[in-house]
Amino acid sequence: MKRISILLCAMIMVSSLAFSDGLSLSDQGMFSAGGIVIQNDGTFDPVNGQYDEAGQSYHADHANVLYQIPENSNGHAMVFLHGSGQSRMGWMTTPDGRDGWNDYFLSKGYSTYLVDQPRRGEAGQSSVAAMIDTTPMDQAWFTQFRMGRWPEFNEGSQFPQDESSLDQFFRQMTPNTGSVDFNVTASSIASVFDRSGKGILVTHSQGGFPGWIAAASVDDIEAVIAIEPGGFPFPKDHMPEPVDTGYYTQSAVSRCPMRISQSLSRSRS
Repeated sequence: MKRISILLCAMIMVSSLAFSDGLSLSDQGMFSAGGIVIQNDGTFDPVNGQYDEAGQSYHADHANVLYQIPENSNGHAMVFLHGSGQSRMGWMTTPDGRDGWNDYFLSKGYSTYLVDQPRRGEAGQSSVAAMIDTTPMDQAWFTQFRMGRWPEFNEGSQFPQDESSLDQFFRQMTPNTGSVDFNVTASSIASVFDRSGKGILVTHSQGGFPGWIAAASVDDIEAVIAIEPGGFPFPKDHMPEPVDTGYYTQSAVSRCPMRISQSLSRSRS
């Protein structure tokens, strides 16, 4: 018997595919996970009614997943969920072109599953209509990602500070195609683990809270690594005191029933 591990950090099918750095894959591909199907009443007319709603269905609110399995697999999977404004691209490479977390963990023998959450990136088909927000926010992202206070970088920052890398970072930002729904995202993550089997869930920022929701009910999630999670499911009667972050005072807002917090530390076989 073991308990789920939780770490909070501040911070096409192939038989074999080899990369120049020596990394070899036994399998890779993409799939959709979770989601719903909406079915309209009526009968579809393929000749005169292609743009009428009658009889048509609509697949939406799924995650899109890129997976890679190394030839030297250690038998463990890692599922990565991005944060706000991001897609799985953030796990694949750095803004200055270096290898990302994906290649690092593949080289250590982990199978990787990179998720675009529902209504984001390559999982853009949403059941909820939304306007794409075009409000300029580059400088806000610079601050929110702890790079510094625009236009100055934090002392000791490891983020590349050349103009080209900043340009690439800003161009990683990806809009929502529908409202963010933590339960919809958590459901899709559960479906990813149906495919991956037992493994570790790695979340960043906004991805943190749906990660907790999924971990509370999915036995195949053996551990959670939450990098600067946007929230934590504190029991509503055990909320911590607000914290001064240096930018603003952050209050814990993730209230939940005690059963969810208890579920996160339950014994699993």
